[in-house]
Amino acid sequence: MPNNIGPFTPGPDDTETAGLIAGDCFQLAQDIPDGSIDLIYTDPPYTTNTLYIFDWLGVEAPRLLRPGGLVFAYAGTYFLEKIMRALASNLTFHWLFSVDLDGGNPYFRARQILNCSRLIVAYSNGPAAPHLYLRDRLRSEGKDKSIHEWQQAVQPARYWIERVSKAGDLILDPFAGSGSFLAAARSCGRRYLGFEIDPQYIAPARARILATPIKPYLPGIEMATQELPFPEAADG
Repeated sequence: MPNNIGPFTPGPDDTETAGLIAGDCFQLAQDIPDGSIDLIYTDPPYTTNTLYIFDWLGVEAPRLLRPGGLVFAYAGTYFLEKIMRALASNLTFHWLFSVDLDGGNPYFRARQILNCSRLIVAYSNGPAAPHLYLRDRLRSEGKDKSIHEWQQAVQPARYWIERVSKAGDLILDPFAGSGSFLAAARSCGRRYLGFEIDPQYIAPARARILATPIKPYLPGIEMATQELPFPEAADG
């Protein structure tokens, strides 16, 4: 397995140039060879003015992903219909996941809604065949916005990354922000590659990622994600 992916060196090499790259993902992703990515796990901005990002992801993800590779994309409920339509243009719907928020719940006054969870839409590049059962709802380990105002929790991401990928797989986050998902990928022994357009987040995110210990496979996340027995698998 080659270490470099096009011009990029993935983590977990503990160097200043590995893993997290400063720049515009729309441009940088063009240099990633077709079918090089095993899992895209990302939290794009989702506002009225940024929904075009999901159109881009719906087109670019099928090129980047290996056959059967998955996209996990955090999504705002208010724009969920448009987001899912964009991703479904060239990808196959897999499942809808959620993380229960621990404080800082936003209000949507026009709809009289207190938003208590963060939705994650999962799509695949053709049929996907995960090798483990997944819980589709987890709890966040707490609110931490020390690096980025939209910083996401590491542990729920680790749970899903660890269970839909294998050791040595390459995880891409094109909107890396504070580096939460790259830290999650590193912690469970995955290779990772992330892009971040805002240079002010590169140094603190890289420091956070490299400070994350590599501890492959935890049976579950305490309280939030303890493994439960499952019934026999069934379709539908």
